[in-house]
Amino acid sequence: MKRKVDRSLKPKDVEQTFSEIRYQNAPGLIEQLAADLNFGFFVTDKDGNLLRYNTLCAKLPGFKDGSAGKVNFFDLITEKDKNRMIFEKLVSLKSTKTQITFLSSGKRKEVTCELFFYKLCDDLNKDWYVAGMLNPEALKNDTNDHWAYQEIISKSDEAIIQLNASWELVDINKKGLDFTGYTKNELLGSNLINLIDSRYRQKARDFYTIQRDQQISTTVFEFPIQSKNGSYRWIKQKFHILFDKKGGISGYIGHSKDVTEMIHLKKQLSVMDQVLEKRVNWRTKELDKINNKLRSEIDLRAQTELALRESEKEYRSLFQNANDAIIIIDEENENVLEVNDVACEVYAISRKDFLSRQLKDTLGTDAKNIREQILKTLHQKKHYLSEITVQVGEIEKTLDVHATEVVYKGRNAILSVNRDITGRKQIQKELLDEKTRGMTALIDGQEMERRRLSRELHDGLGQLLTTSLIYIKQLKKNVDPESAGIAERIKEILESTMEEVRSISHNLMPSVLDDFGLPLALKNMVNNLKKNAETSIELIIDEDLPRMDPDVEIGLYRIAQEALNNALKHAGGSEIIIELSLNNQDIELSIRDSGPGFDMDSSSMEKGGNGLSNMVQRANSINCEFCIQSDMGVGTEICVKYRLNE
Repeated sequence: MKRKVDRSLKPKDVEQTFSEIRYQNAPGLIEQLAADLNFGFFVTDKDGNLLRYNTLCAKLPGFKDGSAGKVNFFDLITEKDKNRMIFEKLVSLKSTKTQITFLSSGKRKEVTCELFFYKLCDDLNKDWYVAGMLNPEALKNDTNDHWAYQEIISKSDEAIIQLNASWELVDINKKGLDFTGYTKNELLGSNLINLIDSRYRQKARDFYTIQRDQQISTTVFEFPIQSKNGSYRWIKQKFHILFDKKGGISGYIGHSKDVTEMIHLKKQLSVMDQVLEKRVNWRTKELDKINNKLRSEIDLRAQTELALRESEKEYRSLFQNANDAIIIIDEENENVLEVNDVACEVYAISRKDFLSRQLKDTLGTDAKNIREQILKTLHQKKHYLSEITVQVGEIEKTLDVHATEVVYKGRNAILSVNRDITGRKQIQKELLDEKTRGMTALIDGQEMERRRLSRELHDGLGQLLTTSLIYIKQLKKNVDPESAGIAERIKEILESTMEEVRSISHNLMPSVLDDFGLPLALKNMVNNLKKNAETSIELIIDEDLPRMDPDVEIGLYRIAQEALNNALKHAGGSEIIIELSLNNQDIELSIRDSGPGFDMDSSSMEKGGNGLSNMVQRANSINCEFCIQSDMGVGTEICVKYRLNE
């Protein structure tokens, strides 16, 4: 059904028209809208070829029925306008307005129209340029259409300002007024430089002077402005130059975004890094003190053992005054022969009860295995060193056990010196927890920065490269064959650069990970690696895997990315298998290769370098179990397990 539009076109109708064209199928919708608009309306492609126009345009010189797709916009305007390259200058903006003169054609005289441009992109990122035209007489009779430019600018989500050649403000939209807190009347005629923080004014003045002298547009500049209430807001501005009919500078357009929150976040991250570094340094010093104290106490234990062998009298003094629990056990029947007061305190047992116990009663929760290890070690004439866990009432204690053979009252005995290191283990746990929290914050900050860089590459550099490609293609049409060859080479380089930018942007933060989840992101990563890798890569994914927390999906994706890169680097031409599966309530990710592998017990473990450390830290930051298994000549397997109800 044909859509009816009120002939007295309102600003909201113009905005709705452009929104519908932008977010739907533009060519098909224009067929429906063209007859209903009360101003000349046409569409060109990125090279200026006319695609669609309505009947009001047909009244202008050069427009004929059936000429859509056959006539170029540049063929309809005066040589003067073509020389000024108005169309090319407007392409870099989302929207603007100017005046342009159409050549006389047949009985039709030259017509000068006010021309409004609005830039659109379809879903495939192919550029469309939509222009609404009104001749001067139409403007006098119906001013509603003249609102289109102002209404679209006022609805922009960016602050847009227009300056004259002296940098004095001549127009500003609502978003810009929101940034500054001033009214429009308070700002009109003021110099832009005066709104900038005084500490940055000279830098800004130098920046704008360079843009003016070198006639550079679309350069980005960040600076703080002072609002009316005295607060400061950081903005990121894209700067565009406007030219008059003679090619001179008539003014400037600035597109600005509020980046205050991002600047503050950067500062907070910097402060957090400094605080974390100070805490780690302080904790490291504390641990060094503990280790030094431990070395001193180990030396004391050695002296204690020597004294026991040299003198029973000296032994008794050291035995009772030692800071550690000392237990002497008959090596033959494993009965406790003697204990000091510290041992009674550590185990919360009276001396009488202690002397009725055996070796296994002093070894805690895994007594059977520890007993066998002690006896085996002492049989080999070695010292036994280990940590054990004992339950004392409702308290779980960690003891550092040092057992050796001695002679006690003419009998072969086991001397067990047990130190209570529960407090030290708690400090180590706190250090590890704090380090994990710090690494989690650091990883989150890195991912946030990756997202920002990916977005900047795609939205900023990508658009500049696309605009450059448009200019090169247009230039190629208007130069001699030799220059056209150079232009073609430049075009190829630009296209290669755009592809590289897209690849870098995807590696920094693949959008498919946010939009469709981990399975599809892994498929895309594997497909990209297969293009250049000689190694066979197989991906196995269970069907109907549930979506996980975004941080978990990013963490698993980064671990898979690191593991694959390591496998391709170290595994040679082996086969690599990646598997993502659901096992009860566990999501399991495994990456295994059939490469040379390495010795888990040797220094070969270090060849993983920062890559292996990064994977472990990422797994810890998202509460995942991480394991690695490798054997020489067999290959390597990395497994990460995430519990869904975590």
